[in-house]
Amino acid sequence: MSTYLDLITNAYVLSGIKGEGETLTPEQAQAGLYALQEMIDAWNADNLNLYTLDILMIPIVSNQQDYTIGPAGDFNVTTRPANLEAAWFRQLTVTPFVDLPIYLISQNDWGNVTSKGITGNLAQYGYYDQNYPLATLHLWPIPNGASGNLIIHATQQMNSSFLLTDTVNMAPAYRGAIRFNLARLIAAENGIEPLMTVVQQAVNYKRLLENNNGAMVQRMSYDAGAMGSQAGRWMVQSDTLRT
Repeated sequence: MSTYLDLITNAYVLSGIKGEGETLTPEQAQAGLYALQEMIDAWNADNLNLYTLDILMIPIVSNQQDYTIGPAGDFNVTTRPANLEAAWFRQLTVTPFVDLPIYLISQNDWGNVTSKGITGNLAQYGYYDQNYPLATLHLWPIPNGASGNLIIHATQQMNSSFLLTDTVNMAPAYRGAIRFNLARLIAAENGIEPLMTVVQQAVNYKRLLENNNGAMVQRMSYDAGAMGSQAGRWMVQSDTLRT
Protein backbone atom coordinates (compact mmCIF):
# COMPACT_ATOMS: atom_id res chain seq x y z
CA MET A 1 0.00 0.00 0.00
CA SER A 2 1.14 3.55 -0.67
CA THR A 3 2.39 6.00 1.93
CA TYR A 4 1.96 9.75 2.28
CA LEU A 5 5.48 10.12 0.90
CA ASP A 6 4.28 8.35 -2.26
CA LEU A 7 1.37 10.81 -2.56
CA ILE A 8 3.66 13.78 -2.06
CA THR A 9 6.19 12.45 -4.57
CA ASN A 10 3.46 12.05 -7.17
CA ALA A 11 2.27 15.60 -6.46
CA TYR A 12 5.78 16.88 -7.14
CA VAL A 13 5.77 15.03 -10.47
CA LEU A 14 2.36 16.48 -11.38
CA SER A 15 3.63 19.95 -10.49
CA GLY A 16 6.51 19.59 -12.94
CA ILE A 17 9.22 20.02 -10.32
CA LYS A 18 10.25 16.37 -10.39
CA GLY A 19 10.40 13.86 -13.21
CA GLU A 20 8.92 10.38 -13.20
CA GLY A 21 11.08 8.06 -11.09
CA GLU A 22 13.06 10.84 -9.39
CA THR A 23 13.46 10.80 -5.61
CA LEU A 24 12.56 13.76 -3.42
CA THR A 25 15.24 15.39 -1.32
CA PRO A 26 14.58 15.31 2.44
CA GLU A 27 13.83 19.04 2.29
CA GLN A 28 11.29 18.57 -0.51
CA ALA A 29 9.62 15.68 1.31
CA GLN A 30 9.30 17.73 4.50
CA ALA A 31 8.03 20.79 2.64
CA GLY A 32 5.48 18.61 0.85
CA LEU A 33 4.36 17.12 4.17
CA TYR A 34 3.81 20.58 5.67
CA ALA A 35 1.89 21.67 2.58
CA LEU A 36 -0.31 18.56 2.71
CA GLN A 37 -1.00 18.96 6.43
CA GLU A 38 -1.94 22.61 5.94
CA MET A 39 -4.23 21.71 3.04
CA ILE A 40 -6.02 19.02 5.06
CA ASP A 41 -6.45 21.43 8.00
CA ALA A 42 -7.87 24.07 5.66
CA TRP A 43 -10.31 21.60 4.11
CA ASN A 44 -11.48 20.40 7.52
CA ALA A 45 -11.99 24.00 8.64
CA ASP A 46 -14.13 24.48 5.54
CA ASN A 47 -16.12 21.28 6.35
CA LEU A 48 -14.61 19.61 3.28
CA ASN A 49 -13.75 16.46 5.16
CA LEU A 50 -11.83 13.38 4.13
CA TYR A 51 -12.61 10.02 5.71
CA THR A 52 -10.30 7.08 6.16
CA LEU A 53 -11.29 3.47 6.77
CA ASP A 54 -9.16 2.20 9.63
CA ILE A 55 -8.84 -1.52 10.39
CA LEU A 56 -8.40 -2.06 14.14
CA MET A 57 -7.84 -5.34 15.98
CA ILE A 58 -7.57 -6.43 19.64
CA PRO A 59 -7.72 -9.84 21.37
CA ILE A 60 -11.12 -11.11 22.49
CA VAL A 61 -11.42 -11.45 26.28
CA SER A 62 -13.40 -14.43 27.50
CA ASN A 63 -16.83 -13.49 28.92
CA GLN A 64 -16.39 -9.79 28.06
CA GLN A 65 -19.41 -8.35 26.25
CA ASP A 66 -18.50 -4.66 25.90
CA TYR A 67 -15.47 -3.19 24.12
CA THR A 68 -14.86 0.55 24.36
CA ILE A 69 -13.57 2.57 21.41
CA GLY A 70 -11.93 5.95 21.88
CA PRO A 71 -9.26 7.63 24.04
CA ALA A 72 -7.86 5.07 26.54
CA GLY A 73 -10.50 2.55 25.43
CA ASP A 74 -10.07 -1.12 24.57
CA PHE A 75 -9.57 0.17 21.02
CA ASN A 76 -7.31 3.08 21.99
CA VAL A 77 -7.80 5.71 19.29
CA THR A 78 -7.56 9.50 19.54
CA THR A 79 -11.18 10.11 18.52
CA ARG A 80 -13.95 7.57 18.71
CA PRO A 81 -15.27 6.70 15.22
CA ALA A 82 -18.59 8.24 14.25
CA ASN A 83 -19.47 5.00 12.50
CA LEU A 84 -18.43 1.36 12.18
CA GLU A 85 -18.55 -0.16 8.71
CA ALA A 86 -18.10 -3.79 9.71
CA ALA A 87 -16.87 -6.14 12.44
CA TRP A 88 -15.38 -9.64 12.49
CA PHE A 89 -14.27 -12.33 14.89
CA ARG A 90 -10.93 -13.82 13.85
CA GLN A 91 -10.87 -17.44 14.98
CA LEU A 92 -7.33 -18.52 15.81
CA THR A 93 -8.03 -22.11 16.86
CA VAL A 94 -7.81 -23.25 13.23
CA THR A 95 -5.03 -22.97 10.66
CA PRO A 96 -5.24 -20.88 8.63
CA PHE A 97 -7.32 -18.50 10.75
CA VAL A 98 -10.93 -17.78 9.80
CA ASP A 99 -12.67 -14.39 9.86
CA LEU A 100 -16.34 -14.69 10.82
CA PRO A 101 -18.66 -11.69 10.39
CA ILE A 102 -20.29 -9.97 13.36
CA TYR A 103 -23.49 -8.40 12.08
CA LEU A 104 -23.95 -4.82 13.25
CA ILE A 105 -27.50 -4.07 14.39
CA SER A 106 -29.44 -0.90 15.20
CA GLN A 107 -30.32 0.53 18.60
CA ASN A 108 -33.89 -0.74 18.21
CA ASP A 109 -32.71 -4.26 17.38
CA TRP A 110 -30.36 -4.21 20.37
CA GLY A 111 -33.23 -3.12 22.58
CA ASN A 112 -35.25 -6.10 21.36
CA VAL A 113 -32.58 -8.53 22.59
CA THR A 114 -34.20 -9.49 25.88
CA SER A 115 -31.53 -11.92 27.14
CA LYS A 116 -28.39 -9.87 26.67
CA GLY A 117 -26.41 -11.98 29.16
CA ILE A 118 -26.49 -15.18 27.10
CA THR A 119 -23.04 -16.62 26.40
CA GLY A 120 -21.84 -18.59 23.42
CA ASN A 121 -18.73 -19.75 21.66
CA LEU A 122 -18.82 -16.89 19.13
CA ALA A 123 -20.43 -13.45 18.99
CA GLN A 124 -22.86 -13.17 16.08
CA TYR A 125 -24.18 -9.61 16.52
CA GLY A 126 -22.83 -6.28 17.66
CA TYR A 127 -24.37 -2.93 18.57
CA TYR A 128 -22.25 0.25 18.38
CA ASP A 129 -23.75 2.85 20.73
CA GLN A 130 -21.83 5.89 19.35
CA ASN A 131 -21.44 7.43 22.82
CA TYR A 132 -18.98 10.31 23.04
CA PRO A 133 -16.11 10.59 23.79
CA LEU A 134 -15.96 6.84 24.48
CA ALA A 135 -18.22 4.58 22.44
CA THR A 136 -18.90 0.90 23.09
CA LEU A 137 -19.36 -2.11 20.85
CA HIS A 138 -21.72 -4.55 22.63
CA LEU A 139 -21.45 -8.18 21.51
CA TRP A 140 -24.11 -10.88 21.58
CA PRO A 141 -23.96 -13.61 22.58
CA ILE A 142 -21.07 -12.98 24.96
CA PRO A 143 -18.06 -14.99 23.70
CA ASN A 144 -17.02 -17.37 26.47
CA GLY A 145 -13.57 -18.67 25.88
CA ALA A 146 -13.11 -18.51 22.14
CA SER A 147 -9.50 -17.78 21.22
CA GLY A 148 -9.34 -14.99 18.69
CA ASN A 149 -9.36 -11.32 17.83
CA LEU A 150 -12.05 -8.69 17.45
CA ILE A 151 -11.65 -6.69 14.24
CA ILE A 152 -13.52 -3.51 13.32
CA HIS A 153 -13.55 -1.30 10.24
CA ALA A 154 -13.97 2.25 11.54
CA THR A 155 -14.80 5.37 9.54
CA GLN A 156 -12.59 8.20 10.80
CA GLN A 157 -12.28 11.82 9.78
CA MET A 158 -8.79 12.40 8.45
CA ASN A 159 -6.63 14.89 10.34
CA SER A 160 -3.14 16.26 9.77
CA SER A 161 -1.30 14.15 12.36
CA PHE A 162 0.11 11.68 9.80
CA LEU A 163 3.79 11.12 8.99
CA LEU A 164 5.59 10.57 5.69
CA THR A 165 5.89 6.84 6.35
CA ASP A 166 2.24 6.29 7.39
CA THR A 167 0.09 4.15 5.11
CA VAL A 168 -2.66 5.86 3.12
CA ASN A 169 -5.98 4.09 3.57
CA MET A 170 -8.66 6.04 1.75
CA ALA A 171 -10.89 5.99 -1.32
CA PRO A 172 -9.17 6.45 -4.72
CA ALA A 173 -11.13 9.66 -5.35
CA TYR A 174 -9.68 11.09 -2.13
CA ARG A 175 -6.17 10.26 -3.29
CA GLY A 176 -6.80 11.97 -6.61
CA ALA A 177 -8.13 15.08 -4.89
CA ILE A 178 -5.05 15.19 -2.66
CA ARG A 179 -2.50 14.54 -5.42
CA PHE A 180 -3.77 17.12 -7.90
CA ASN A 181 -4.64 19.84 -5.39
CA LEU A 182 -1.34 19.33 -3.57
CA ALA A 183 0.44 19.62 -6.94
CA ARG A 184 -1.16 23.04 -7.45
CA LEU A 185 -0.11 24.13 -3.98
CA ILE A 186 3.47 22.89 -4.36
CA ALA A 187 3.78 24.56 -7.77
CA ALA A 188 2.55 27.87 -6.34
CA GLU A 189 5.00 27.68 -3.43
CA ASN A 190 7.84 27.16 -5.91
CA GLY A 191 6.76 29.89 -8.33
CA ILE A 192 5.73 27.45 -11.07
CA GLU A 193 2.61 27.62 -13.21
CA PRO A 194 1.04 24.14 -13.23
CA LEU A 195 -0.34 22.58 -16.40
CA MET A 196 -3.95 23.46 -17.17
CA THR A 197 -4.79 19.75 -17.24
CA VAL A 198 -3.54 19.45 -13.65
CA VAL A 199 -5.52 22.51 -12.59
CA GLN A 200 -8.71 21.23 -14.22
CA GLN A 201 -8.31 17.77 -12.73
CA ALA A 202 -7.76 19.30 -9.30
CA VAL A 203 -11.01 21.24 -9.66
CA ASN A 204 -12.90 18.14 -10.85
CA TYR A 205 -11.61 15.96 -8.01
CA LYS A 206 -12.40 18.60 -5.41
CA ARG A 207 -15.96 18.91 -6.74
CA LEU A 208 -16.29 15.12 -6.56
CA LEU A 209 -15.00 15.26 -2.99
CA GLU A 210 -17.62 17.86 -2.06
CA ASN A 211 -20.41 15.69 -3.50
CA ASN A 212 -19.09 12.56 -1.80
CA ASN A 213 -18.72 14.40 1.50
CA GLY A 214 -22.38 15.39 1.41
CA ALA A 215 -23.41 11.80 0.71
CA MET A 216 -21.20 10.55 3.56
CA VAL A 217 -22.76 12.95 6.04
CA GLN A 218 -26.27 12.00 4.93
CA ARG A 219 -25.51 8.28 5.21
CA MET A 220 -23.86 8.58 8.62
CA SER A 221 -26.57 10.94 9.89
CA TYR A 222 -26.02 12.69 13.22
CA ASP A 223 -24.64 11.37 16.48
CA ALA A 224 -27.70 11.42 18.69
CA GLY A 225 -25.78 9.47 21.32
CA ALA A 226 -23.17 12.22 21.58
CA MET A 227 -25.80 14.95 21.71
CA GLY A 228 -27.10 13.99 25.15
CA SER A 229 -29.93 16.13 26.47
CA GLN A 230 -28.77 19.31 24.75
CA ALA A 231 -30.78 20.97 22.04
CA GLY A 232 -29.41 20.90 18.51
CA ARG A 233 -27.81 18.08 16.56
CA TRP A 234 -24.40 16.52 16.77
CA MET A 235 -22.33 16.69 13.59
CA VAL A 236 -20.31 13.61 12.69
CA GLN A 237 -17.89 15.63 10.58
CA SER A 238 -16.35 17.44 13.53
CA ASP A 239 -17.81 15.81 16.66
CA THR A 240 -19.30 19.17 17.65
CA LEU A 241 -22.78 20.32 18.50
CA ARG A 242 -24.61 22.38 15.92
CA THR A 243 -26.48 25.13 17.76
